[in-house]
Amino acid sequence: DDGHELQGYFGPPRHPERVESPLKMQLLLLEDASGQRAFFISADIFGFGPELMDAINGDAGIWGIQPAAVVANASHTHYGPGTVTHAVPGLGAFHHPFAAKIARSIAVTLPRLYQSLRPCELFAGQADAQIGFNRRVDAEGKIVMAPNPSAHYETATPFMRVEFEDGHRVLLVNHACHPTGLGPAKVISADYPGALR
Repeated sequence: DDGHELQGYFGPPRHPERVESPLKMQLLLLEDASGQRAFFISADIFGFGPELMDAINGDAGIWGIQPAAVVANASHTHYGPGTVTHAVPGLGAFHHPFAAKIARSIAVTLPRLYQSLRPCELFAGQADAQIGFNRRVDAEGKIVMAPNPSAHYETATPFMRVEFEDGHRVLLVNHACHPTGLGPAKVISADYPGALR
């Protein structure tokens, strides 16, 4: 523990006591036949704050990737150092060194991704899945935290599959559900997105 707080739960500061599962980041660069590029980032962090996105977009721009073509997907883990400066007070502090390390890792990986581009095919679809529920209920004009099965929650999981000529596949999955399986634990964890990966 270097003094950083975990971000994601209201209450007293949570400082990690152990690593339950590692936090990971995965990057994918795609380029079509006309040279247009799209850059996908998936990271086990609470969120991509504006400072982090400014750094990423700046580095991606060097490689001809427009901000609209950068898809940054945070797993929204509640068990990692803070990456969002505009979080509500009490959710955990922003950890500048951690956010800067993420940006640096992306910057140094982009040239390698560009140099290793190879032909692939893209497929998209969705699967039926429901692992969470809506947790806000209107109780006599006041919103309270409680299960609300009649409100909206995700029941489908969109995916994109990338297939390379050598048979290697990459699968991108996006299912919206708070990864809070460990409650307010003081641990580093990728929670269910890590297990899904």
